[in-house]
Amino acid sequence: MPDVQSLTAELNTVLTDASASRRTTMLQQVTVLFLEGAESFTNEQLALFDTVFMALSKNTERKALIELSSRLTTANIAPPDIVKRLACDDDIAVAGPVLKSSNALFDDDVAEIGAKKGAAHLVAIADRQSITEPITDVLIGRAVPETSRKIVANQGARISHLGFVKLLNAAKTDRQLAEMIASRADLPDELQPFIKMILEKP
Repeated sequence: MPDVQSLTAELNTVLTDASASRRTTMLQQVTVLFLEGAESFTNEQLALFDTVFMALSKNTERKALIELSSRLTTANIAPPDIVKRLACDDDIAVAGPVLKSSNALFDDDVAEIGAKKGAAHLVAIADRQSITEPITDVLIGRAVPETSRKIVANQGARISHLGFVKLLNAAKTDRQLAEMIASRADLPDELQPFIKMILEKP
């Protein structure tokens, strides 16, 4: 097994003189190699792929990063550092595919991104097929109307009691959100009277 530090140093030396097109080609080749065996790699092998992906992603064309983000979403297991690096990218075209669809992105990382990034990143997170309560708590706490509506509409999103309370407060001035909350089967019984009062207001 190659030493990770030595591999990183060697890669950086090679990439120093590599053209943008050469970097893109190398990244595409490594991506294909990874996806062919993604489900069978050991943790050590994943770590090596992570090192390679991180090195190749530096100073790489935007188009190549967008392609990498889209392709890595097809793998249930992926190198964690490169997945997080893509998800944290300020360019939503790069971050979006991973934020929305990657099963390899850790919940803690999703919550951290949700606490820091802009509206486009929040919307991508709110579109995830499954969202845990800690993540929805963060997104609801940002009080972005479009994000809140998407969370409520997403049946795979788990919403905490506190999350529902905050949503109800926002629904006082957002009729559409109020109607969406009323349709949630998991709205706690003790909060049912509050949504009813909101909807009955003229």
